[in-house]
Parts: sequence; C-alpha cells; structure tokens
Amino acid sequence: MATHVDVCGFCFIKPVFGFCENCSLRLCDTCFTVHTKASGHITFSLDKTLSDTVATVVRKSDIHEQKCSSHTTENLSFYCEYHDTPICGRCMRLNHSSCLKSVIDLHDISFNEQLTNERLSHFDELKEEIQVIEGSITENIKTVDDLKETYMNAIKAYRKRLDDRLNMLQSKIESAGKSKCDANVERLQNIADKCKETYARIDKKRNLIEELLRYKHERNLFIISKGLYKEITEIKGVVRQAKLDNHVVQFGFVENSSLDRTLLNDIHEFGTLQETCDGSEMETETTLEVEVRFYLH
Repeated sequence: MATHVDVCGFCFIKPVFGFCENCSLRLCDTCFTVHTKASGHITFSLDKTLSDTVATVVRKSDIHEQKCSSHTTENLSFYCEYHDTPICGRCMRLNHSSCLKSVIDLHDISFNEQLTNERLSHFDELKEEIQVIEGSITENIKTVDDLKETYMNAIKAYRKRLDDRLNMLQSKIESAGKSKCDANVERLQNIADKCKETYARIDKKRNLIEELLRYKHERNLFIISKGLYKEITEIKGVVRQAKLDNHVVQFGFVENSSLDRTLLNDIHEFGTLQETCDGSEMETETTLEVEVRFYLH
C-alpha cells in the first residue's frame, strides 16, 4: 500500500508525478498539469527512473533554497557527495546516517570558479573529440558500403570462375558425346550408301543379262557368265561387311566421382569470411582475424 509520501499532496488519491515549489507539494499528473498552468508556479516532474542527482534543471532559486521532494517542509541544505544528491536535514538523519563523512553543508561552502572553468575547458576538448569521432563514423559507414560491394563482387567473381570452369568441363564432355554420335551416324550413312550402290549394281547386271537373253546374244552371255562368280563373291563381301558395320556404338555419361564427392560431400563452405579488426588510435594497434564459415545445407 502506498505511503503518504507516494500519493499526491493535493488530491491525496493518485501517485506522485511532480513537485510544485511554490506550494511545496508533491503532485499527481493531473494536479501537476493544473499547477503548471497556474501563473508563477514553478513545477518540475520527478523522474523515478533516474537517480536524484545535483540539479539538471536550472530554477530561480538555488539548491539550498529549494524544498525537499520527500520532506516538503525542509530545504535542501546539504549535499551527499557519496550519493551525489542534495538532501534535507531529515533525509540526512533518516537515510544518510552511514555516510555523514561525505555530507556537505551547502550553507558553508566556497565555490572555486577558476577550477570549474578549467574543467569546463575539458568539455570543449571532449566535444572536439566527439566531432572527430562523428566524422570518422561517417567515413566508416561509407567504408562499410564499399566493403560490402567489394565483398559481394569477390564472391560473384569467384562463383563466375567456378561456373566458367564447370561450363568448360561440361562443354568438353558434351563435345565428346556429340563426336561419338556423329561417328555413329557417319558410319551408318556410309553403310546405307554402300548398300544402295550395291543394290543398283545388282539391278544393272541383272537387267543386262535379261536383255542379252532376250536377244539371244550367247557369246556376250558366255563372257559375262565367266565373271559372275567373282562379282557375286564381291557383292557377298560387301553385304557381309555391311552387316558387321550396321550397329550403334553405345555410350553414356558417367559422373565424375571425385567432383561429385568433393562438391556434394567433402566441401561444406563456399568460402570463408576473414574479419580484420584494427585497434583504435588510443590503443596499441592489433589485428585480429576471425573466420566465419558459410555452411551449405
């Protein structure tokens, strides 16, 4: 259950959201809005996600004249150096009794303006460093874009070399198969031409003999008959050779087992990504190589 310091000091219903210096009240969001609109009221929200450190918002009154957000009747007269927060006397007694040695009375301090100005100069130096870093970041982003393009182009170039090599090997084996097909067709075509030529030779010889028989040229027939045996023997040889040559030289594609084993089994990455990290200028320059492997599924 919420305590009285956790609820609005104006409506006593809703949880605390902010503080009104004029009224010295912790307010809920609704009452805070009302007080914000009121003329002359100095209000500020209480961000509970951040520690209550030294003033981050400049108000009309100095810290020691402001009211404590926990004890609204007390001024923030002290500063706890250990917790880096302004506190009132009640806060010091209730919550900071263990760090009294680090509590400073804000009514009894001397401000060293020179030291503060010297420290402020560090802000300018840091801002310059930040600007240099921001410029470097812009350059680095461009470098990343260039690196990405170079990286992708290298992968594509490597893939093209592999493709060109595989295409050449594929073209070579395709040419071998085409040559074998051409040899088969050429041999069969030669046999067909020889058969056609021999067939015509037989018809011509037969027609001649039949014509001589019709005219009863016995002497011509006698001479022709002397050479018939030899001619028939020659034709039989042609037919026999045609039968022997009339076949297809069978062939088929056999996969390269080494290539198959290497690509499909042994190789599990297309390549490697090598990352080179250079140390910052403030540190000793070192180079770290990290291998990232892209696995094939």
